[in-house]
Amino acid sequence: MAKTKTEICDRCKKEFKRKWSGGRNDWSQINDIHYWTEGKDWKGYKILCRPCLNYWFEEEGDSFHELVSRKKLPTFYSYRANGTL
Repeated sequence: MAKTKTEICDRCKKEFKRKWSGGRNDWSQINDIHYWTEGKDWKGYKILCRPCLNYWFEEEGDSFHELVSRKKLPTFYSYRANGTL
């Protein structure tokens, strides 16, 4: 069984499970705003659940595309296409 820990989304305040990434020997970065933006803030949020990551992309697209690193966009799109997000 995969190792997980409970986190609280900064935006919606709901609990979600974060997965352990054995390859990196650390927690998955998919929920970290700074991972996607290479250190830039979005409305003071640091960690988002997957529904809130999708909200950011779908409903706040201008700020999403302004902040998310161009080299990380293909990964984000891939995660949306394959159902990871």
